[in-house]
Formats: sequence, C-alpha cells, structure tokens
Amino acid sequence: MADASDQSAEIRRARWLILLVAVIAVIAVGFSYLIWRFTRDDPVRYADPEEHFKYGSTGGERESGIPYWIWKVLPKMFPEYLPGKTYTPGREYASLGFLYEPGKDLPIGVSRRNTQGLDRVFLNCAICHAGSARETPQTRPVIYAGMPSNTVDLEGFERFIFACATDQRFNAPRMMAEIEGIGGRYDFINRFLMRYYSLAKICRLAFRVGTLRDSIASF
Repeated sequence: MADASDQSAEIRRARWLILLVAVIAVIAVGFSYLIWRFTRDDPVRYADPEEHFKYGSTGGERESGIPYWIWKVLPKMFPEYLPGKTYTPGREYASLGFLYEPGKDLPIGVSRRNTQGLDRVFLNCAICHAGSARETPQTRPVIYAGMPSNTVDLEGFERFIFACATDQRFNAPRMMAEIEGIGGRYDFINRFLMRYYSLAKICRLAFRVGTLRDSIASF
C-alpha cells in the first residue's frame, strides 16, 4: 500500500511540475513577445534614393507620429475642415496641396514606421522640398524632388489637425468604427492603444501645434 501511495504522490508531483513548466514557458513567450513588440522600431525602407527622400523616415514618427489609420480616416470624419470641404479616398490630403503619386497610399513627404507595434506616419524633408510643375494647364504635372514645395499648405494642415482633435465627435468609439469602415483592423493590444493612448497623444499634438511646427522647421 505504501508503495502504491508513494507512486501516486510521485505522479501528482510530476504532473504539477509539468504544469508549472508549461505555465512558466507561456509566461516567458508572452513576455518575450511584449518586449519585442514594444521595442520594435521598423521604418518602411526604400532602396531607391529618390524614393527614400520622398517617403523615407527621419524618425519623427517616434515622438510626434500619427497612427496610420487615424491619418487615413480623419479627412473622412471631418471633411468640413478641409479646403473645399471634400473627402477623396486615396488622396485624403490633396486639397491641402499634398502631392500623391500613382500606387502610393501616402503623399510625398509623409513617412511610415512601425514603432512599439503601431504603424505611425509623420512628415519628412520632402514635405518642404518637393514640388510640381507643368508646361501648360492641360499637361500632367511633373514632380521634382529637391525643389521648394509650391503646393503644400502646412498651416492649413496644422489647422485641420487642431480642428479635428478639438471636435466633440473626435472620440474613440466613433474613431474605431470609422477606421473599420475603411478596412482598418487592429488586434486587441492595438485597439487598446488606439482607444486610450493614441487619441490622447494626437490631442496633445493638436494643442501643442508649436511642436509640429518646430519638427518641420528642423528638416
């Protein structure tokens, strides 16, 4: 009887040990994932020097970046704050003079980076140093990287961001519904960040417009 009892106790201890090891392994994997996610700093890269100049990151997304899907959805939510009061899918900021190229979902001078697990966008040097020209009013504009910007209304862009963030309709439930309406999808962690962190951050950015201006002036 004693041998059977000892054997049963050994089996229970072995099971508990296996369970403990499994729990520790799950915690370790989860902890490692969170470390990887929240230390991630991965810009979209371009091999071509001109493409990198027009769309490459200069690091502004880390501190002042607007979450990608918020950037995409703001003109849809608040077209009344745009020049002409119109929303154009795929060319959301064209009314502010931002230049778009075929096949690009962001305008020239706007870069994208995944930082802390969230895709964010911000302005780079090309926002002030890329322009367009055409021979006649009927010909297609040609974009020249390096020339002074002759279309972008940065002050109008600042006013737009400020107006959106101070509007009573700028709230997490409506924002998330609108983002999902244009195809945006987030996992649980990013939904939490979008609801409670990123909205607060973009509000702070709007109330401190000087931060945006100073960042642009540093290009």
